[in-house]
Amino acid sequence: MQRPTDIPAGLCQCGCGERTPLAVRTNKHRGLIRGEPVHFIVGHHQTFNRGRTFERIRTPDEVRFWRMVQSCGHEPACIYCCWEWQGARLTSGGYGHFNPRLLPLPTRSHCVAYVLWNNRSIPKELWCLHHCHNPLCCNPAHVYLGTAAQNTRDMMVARRDAHSTLIPEQVARIRALWRDGMHCNAIAKEFPGVAYTIICNVASAKTYRHLPHEPRIVIPKKVVPDSPFKKGSQHPSAKLKEADIPVIRSLYPAMQMKEIAQWYSVNPTTIEHIIHRRTWRHV
Repeated sequence: MQRPTDIPAGLCQCGCGERTPLAVRTNKHRGLIRGEPVHFIVGHHQTFNRGRTFERIRTPDEVRFWRMVQSCGHEPACIYCCWEWQGARLTSGGYGHFNPRLLPLPTRSHCVAYVLWNNRSIPKELWCLHHCHNPLCCNPAHVYLGTAAQNTRDMMVARRDAHSTLIPEQVARIRALWRDGMHCNAIAKEFPGVAYTIICNVASAKTYRHLPHEPRIVIPKKVVPDSPFKKGSQHPSAKLKEADIPVIRSLYPAMQMKEIAQWYSVNPTTIEHIIHRRTWRHV
């Protein structure tokens, strides 16, 4: 290995021969000057001195990874225990995060465990799923490949969704009541804390679509009998006839409502209701 004094500036001082990037800012403690090459590439500064020579510490990614996994020690592939990741974690989902340096590996810890244990890559269309539903578990016996739809289905069954408020039995009960003709507002009263809109979406299978759903039984509408109250000119207190209504509507807006009311000897409010079809809508 070359000594650091024999390596020209601009090359990594570990002796790998790679060019180093330029320093973004000045750091006197690290001996960096803005605009000049740094001394080491990221990760290459881990060296130790043996006499007057410098040798790099190249720890394999596989060794680095399994150091951060807490295994149970029962057997090489224990199917009962979770091997939890002890390193960094992602903010979203709570999965472990691994930073590979030498091998083209994924960054999520359970995906790295699958690749290293099975010695195979993960296809782009598949995901790494957990049998145990533990995001930090790196036990290869608990990790398997599946599609995004399988992941969503497992999440809903295991109730790992942050927005999930109902269990499958409650969903079946809501849909059974809705099929029998019960209104969603009345169903919501049987499930305190569940919003009316959630009940409607569950009943109509807009949500929880992975659970079985049957169409609603169509109940024929009841025949409403004719109203006992008489309409139009048949009403005892009616001052107008059916033939007057089209004329009144045709006179407006050429004439004011007050003038039309004086012509027919009625209240201006009555003329307003007739013009806007609030009354005499059957004509």
